[in-house]
Order: sequence, then C-alpha cells, then structure tokens
Amino acid sequence: MRRRPKRQRSLVSLYQSSDLIRVSLQQGKLHIGSQATLQRLIDTPLIPDALRHALGFIYSRHLRNQATLAGEIVAKQKERVLLPVLLVLDAQVVTATGETLNLEEYLDNDRDDLLLEVILPRSIPKLFNA
Repeated sequence: MRRRPKRQRSLVSLYQSSDLIRVSLQQGKLHIGSQATLQRLIDTPLIPDALRHALGFIYSRHLRNQATLAGEIVAKQKERVLLPVLLVLDAQVVTATGETLNLEEYLDNDRDDLLLEVILPRSIPKLFNA
C-alpha cells in the first residue's frame, strides 16, 4: 500500500499587516516592508530616484497597486528592470527566519524563503531624494 504524503493545512495571512507595508528610515537605512505595493513606493518621497524610475516601467497603475517589491524579487524574472536596480543599490532582504542576505546572495542560491523586508543602505547619496 502506497502512502500519500501528509498535507499541511496551516495558512498564514499577511494581508494588511502594518509592519509589512511600512516604508521607513531606520538607522540610516531605508526599510521597505514586503507587502508595500509598487505604487506606494512610487508615491513615497524616501525612495531613490533610480528605483522610482524603474518602477515606472511597470506601466499600469492597476498592476503597481497589486504587485509588491518582495513579490517581484521572489518571482526572479530576469527580464524585469527592478532586480538590476536593486542590485546596484546593494539591496538586502530579510527572510521570515530573521536572516539578512544581500540580494545577490539570495538570487544566486535559488532560495525561496518568505521575505519580510527589503533594506536599502543610504551610502549612495546621489541616488536618494531626502
């Protein structure tokens, strides 16, 4: 008799979690919650011009209101404009396990962790508005 694998029935809703939609400056770094929509980022003055410009390539406001920065990262679509810009900005990601990784390391190791946050260092002042 062949056994079927046991299916997990746990579900977690991340909908409207205030920590996950927050965009804030903390200790000189820009923290972007994983559920912050792309349109929210465009509308936030803290976002670097380079990233704001790249977000504009997603031409539909409707799509930008649904898509998230973390979702774009996890999708790992190499033809997207956002990943190269985030790599140039030395982006880091924070996983659900609390691990902080450079974006390049996350992408190279083919990881599929749940992302909680994207962190951008403010070490390149010409790329930032504020």
